[in-house]
Amino acid sequence: MEGKKVNVRGWIYVITNDSIGDVVKVGFSTKDPELRAAELNHTGVPLPYRVAFSALVVNPRDVEQSVHRYLVEKRKGKEWFRCGVSEAVTAIKQVLGESGILYSQHTELLSSSPGTNPPSIEIGVDEKLNEFRPMQRTKSHEVPPRRTHVKPVFLCWNCGTLVGDDPSAICRRCGKKHPLSSLAKR
Repeated sequence: MEGKKVNVRGWIYVITNDSIGDVVKVGFSTKDPELRAAELNHTGVPLPYRVAFSALVVNPRDVEQSVHRYLVEKRKGKEWFRCGVSEAVTAIKQVLGESGILYSQHTELLSSSPGTNPPSIEIGVDEKLNEFRPMQRTKSHEVPPRRTHVKPVFLCWNCGTLVGDDPSAICRRCGKKHPLSSLAKR
């Protein structure tokens, strides 16, 4: 009996860092690629990681593996390749074809050479994007005001019952005085 393959949506991305030269990271994530880049920024590299290209695709893990096979001669580490952003983006588009990309954003982050056009942003949207929408709030939520007139509630150490802050009270459940922690007595 063959198992049904689940179509998971996620991001295939190209991340760069100016401090490591012409090496790019080609990976996938089911969360926003900007969050993934932010996670990498805590690894001790002097300059921040930046997302140069991201595309919303179906089955991003499979796409990532295919792109890694496409760029195998450029591989420098698990997800790191010695190539330019444009070469990595070309590999992604070759693997997917234009119909496989639900949404893409390409931002050339590397500085442009003198005499060339400045970096451009290219955004493509497909009708399939309407099927994928992040959860949106429909109404604002306010934090209720703090209740200052109510005594705090603690747990009875003997039986785990919720009790007030009066240490001389007797617990109805266990029949003992409520021993409160030293923090509660302050």
